[in-house]
Amino acid sequence: MTPYEFFALAQGNISNAIGLLSLSIAILSGYLVVTYMVGAKLTRVQVVVLNFVYTLWLLFQSVSSASLLADGVKRARTAAEMLGEPFPYFPYAAHLNIFISLVLLVTSLWFMWSVRHPGPGQNGSE
Repeated sequence: MTPYEFFALAQGNISNAIGLLSLSIAILSGYLVVTYMVGAKLTRVQVVVLNFVYTLWLLFQSVSSASLLADGVKRARTAAEMLGEPFPYFPYAAHLNIFISLVLLVTSLWFMWSVRHPGPGQNGSE
């Protein structure tokens, strides 16, 4: 393959990774809205099912996005090497992607917990 074909494949992979990131943000936003609006009214079973599906989906998207990102960076680096050009390689981009996703997952689940278990003075009665 030519370097330009490698660059085209890399761009496609990175573009798809960004698309998955956008979808993850949309899912996170929806989860937070549902949590804020009706989280305290949901039954325990509903919360377990919602959290399970949300966690599974977010982890799947995170791993898929990281995989696409890593593959895209690898292809772009290959193309740059074929052309003899320097490449600003980010060796931990995929790991950072997963780390940020995990932080968002944990904090959003914590938000659900805090809505369902308000502390003293957080229930609006004061």
